[in-house]
Amino acid sequence: MKKTSILLSLILSSFNLTVAPSQAQSGDACDMAISKVAEQIYRYGTSVRIGFSNDANESHMGNPTDRDGTLQFVIGGWSLASTDESNNYLISMVNNENDYNRSNSITSNIMLSSKLQEGWANYLVKHCNDIAVVKFEASYVNQGGCGWIVDFAIQSNGLTRQRDCISFGSGINSDYMTWNITVC
Repeated sequence: MKKTSILLSLILSSFNLTVAPSQAQSGDACDMAISKVAEQIYRYGTSVRIGFSNDANESHMGNPTDRDGTLQFVIGGWSLASTDESNNYLISMVNNENDYNRSNSITSNIMLSSKLQEGWANYLVKHCNDIAVVKFEASYVNQGGCGWIVDFAIQSNGLTRQRDCISFGSGINSDYMTWNITVC
């Protein structure tokens, strides 16, 4: 993924601008899809940061595709005001209102809506040929990281499904799990 292309797409979509078809590049469909989901989250009224890594296969076995990308949406938390290059965030859209309770409530509503998240995840894997896992993580204002992460993993049919959540103390080897399981 090209960081500059994603940022350009985000800026264009934020101002409702479009790129002429003659200017299209190979990653534009993916960049625009990521920007669209980020903007939808932001318009709900909470902050969003997005990170990308090529680590989908590092701790899970059985990926039915050749994809290895993980796209992570960190939702909520106005304390995340700047892009932190050390954490490799591609996009950081910060809602600057001071209604922390409202942001926390919106974050919770998004995290509780598996249908909404699954729709976004399927939209993203359809438009991004390298994405195998889409993660949504809640980050609450004044509460630090809460550990609430929901993973959607690509399946052989090209769609995603939410990974089954296994308790941390269940005796499963969390270093290398089957494709559709995660520890929570």
